Amino acid sequence: MSTHSVLTLIPARAGSKGLPGKNVRPLAGKPLVCHTIEQALAARCVTTTVLSSDDQSLLNHTNSYSQCKPLLRPEALASDESPMTLVAMHALEKFPDYRYLLLLQPTSPLRTSADIDKAFDLLTQNHATSCVSVCATQESPFWMYLQDEQHRLEPIIGTDTFTRRQDLPKTFRLNGALYLIDTAQFKKAPVFVQPDTLAYEMPVERSIDIDTLDDFTRCEKWLQQTGAQQ
Repeated sequence: MSTHSVLTLIPARAGSKGLPGKNVRPLAGKPLVCHTIEQALAARCVTTTVLSSDDQSLLNHTNSYSQCKPLLRPEALASDESPMTLVAMHALEKFPDYRYLLLLQPTSPLRTSADIDKAFDLLTQNHATSCVSVCATQESPFWMYLQDEQHRLEPIIGTDTFTRRQDLPKTFRLNGALYLIDTAQFKKAPVFVQPDTLAYEMPVERSIDIDTLDDFTRCEKWLQQTGAQQ
């Protein structure tokens, strides 16, 4: 493999508690998982794309994409409690010798192939070991509190010195759209957010991570309104 080879992993379980069957639910005319497959295949930085699932019928969607490889996931890695790091390790065992691992969750269909390539360029040009997608938070954690059993409030961050919104630091959250990491580093420390992790910022409106029917409907509405090509 080349020094910049990228293994893209698309994890898609059969089970889903929030929205049953969401990975194959039609979104804008095609199964949800197919949006992510097509984004991966269209990205110039991607070397190999793998769809990992415990469901053979879901894996059959790779029949429509000759460059997407199916990977049957063991039952032990198919529950909603299975750590994604173990799913990623399983893929790396089956597809070794890649320089980078790119994790694309099918529940983030509003990313684009351009997002993938820009994140890859950000990582390689800055010689970092990992890069994850983020979006700005709509509510500031500096104005958030914990409430104890006596209904007393305690600032989450331990300060309440910011009284004006314009004084608040800009904060971000992981949006789940992409995780990119050097495979050697991942094998040493199997987490996607490393000490030198870079943030690839995406707009809030494209940072929907589908878990409910409402999330799904919002994605569909956005695609219809923008006529976006994934």
